[in-house]
Amino acid sequence: RRIALMGGKAIPLQYQKEFYDSRDVAYASFMRERGIYDESLIFECLEYTTKIAYALMTEILETVNPLPTAFFVGNDSMAIGAYRAIAEKGLRIPEDISIVGCNDQPNAKYMIPPLTTTRIETKYIGYAAVDLLLEKEQRNLEYHKIVLLPTELKIRRSCAPVASE
Repeated sequence: RRIALMGGKAIPLQYQKEFYDSRDVAYASFMRERGIYDESLIFECLEYTTKIAYALMTEILETVNPLPTAFFVGNDSMAIGAYRAIAEKGLRIPEDISIVGCNDQPNAKYMIPPLTTTRIETKYIGYAAVDLLLEKEQRNLEYHKIVLLPTELKIRRSCAPVASE
């Protein structure tokens, strides 16, 4: 029930007004619907990289008590960094902490344990990008568009029920 988000909106000030990330919105909505939303479990980072996630997870493991039982991380590269920090602390995935990534990178299924993640078909991203470029070329839009793409949850072995809370 203590599910953390590693990602969030730590973005440069000049972009904050325009920023919208469906991962953040979905996380907050899911947690609020279940009455378990806790803002202190949102760990923001400027870059969604392995290195940043490793450093952030190392800090979380040293300073947060009680630890979250699960993390939703912004992408699969971040999950790699989180995995390493968790292993170095002597904790196990998923027995001690569950991890869910995003993007289903090709290496996700080869991680130990294989990473549970969401898959977004890159061809749909390409189609949407081309559509937006063509539309922008045809008329100068004065507003931003949000494009929703289909996703699929790839359940692997990085998540498990918590043994005891």
